[in-house]
Amino acid sequence: MKDFVIKDYPALADVLFRDALRNKSSVAVLFYDEAIEIIKSLVSNPRVIINSINIDHPDWDNYDKEYLICIDGTLELFVEPAWRDSSEYNDAGYIIVGGDNMYIDSDANSEIIKKSDCLECYVIKEISDDSIYSYYNNGLKCESTNKSKEESKSDLEMEITFDSDYRNPIGFFESYLFLL
Repeated sequence: MKDFVIKDYPALADVLFRDALRNKSSVAVLFYDEAIEIIKSLVSNPRVIINSINIDHPDWDNYDKEYLICIDGTLELFVEPAWRDSSEYNDAGYIIVGGDNMYIDSDANSEIIKKSDCLECYVIKEISDDSIYSYYNNGLKCESTNKSKEESKSDLEMEITFDSDYRNPIGFFESYLFLL
């Protein structure tokens, strides 16, 4: 698992959409409030096809667990609860998650990861507005107004792959690079 640093959840929606444009199937595992932000961003895109959205406010159905937000290479959007109650067809528990990439909330139940059949798994780390991150050359440089450089860098340990010129990280988009 790798850490995935975002500024806000609409930025994660952009990553999911761009993965789908690359013909990759991606899953975000989020709680209600964050899931709603992602859904709003994705459905506002005219290219996204809504296949199924099954999400209710926690006060209405007392569901307080994670939701799966899936988008695939056909740009079809599926949203459903990650937890299933027992029925005549299945036992209670988290459903099996498959795809190319999974972006999971850091507070999500680890059982979801055990039931994951995804090629890559990223733990979402949301940064605050007072932090500025700059990716350059062969490393990660992090400056924060609240922490020393060593503390901030240890919080963000992640693998970054760079292009052949060692200047541009592969897999990141301009909106996710916070320049000094």
